[in-house]
Amino acid sequence: LYEAILNLRASGKTRFDTPAFYTKGQNGKREGKLSQRCTEWAKIAPINRASRIETERILGIPRRSSHIPPGTVQKWIGFSTSEVHRIKPARERWSCFRYPLIDLGMSNGDVVKAFVRLGKPIPKRSVCNGCFANTPAYFKQMAETDPASWAQAKAVDAAIRDWTNIGVKNEVYILRSCISLEELERRGFQDDGGSGDSCDSGYCMT
Repeated sequence: LYEAILNLRASGKTRFDTPAFYTKGQNGKREGKLSQRCTEWAKIAPINRASRIETERILGIPRRSSHIPPGTVQKWIGFSTSEVHRIKPARERWSCFRYPLIDLGMSNGDVVKAFVRLGKPIPKRSVCNGCFANTPAYFKQMAETDPASWAQAKAVDAAIRDWTNIGVKNEVYILRSCISLEELERRGFQDDGGSGDSCDSGYCMT
């Protein structure tokens, strides 16, 4: 993301598929939230590309064809019963979603117990270092256990402050409270601006 931001500035382009960062209003408080587009190119688009490659390889349907029977592809997503609020219908008529953990009635806690029982490591959250879904507590853990990732997160936060070249008038921040990650660190990772929109686990794409 950091490199993408620098490349955007160098190119003079006026469009960027942004994460849903927060903007600061004139009163110094949070004014709004940018639309989230990073999930589209980072998760949805790669899954769809892989699906079309497989439908061509297995079924002989050209990957650019618009004539694919409804429900040809089943996408298995690892949301648990703790994450039912994340369920959405598939946008492509040729695909549909299955949620095996929900079908089994497994919560996040049940998933953790299953990994422990099988002797497997608990998956980490599949999230970017500088993501708006990271909580202050998560950033604190990152700073203490992974200094390189924490440095990268702070670099991303500093790089997104001015996005006037893509039409964002106000300052942009990772944190919901619209303070910098540098300031969060100075405050001992105490932040009264809320926890943002944290994703729940690292199991969703397992």
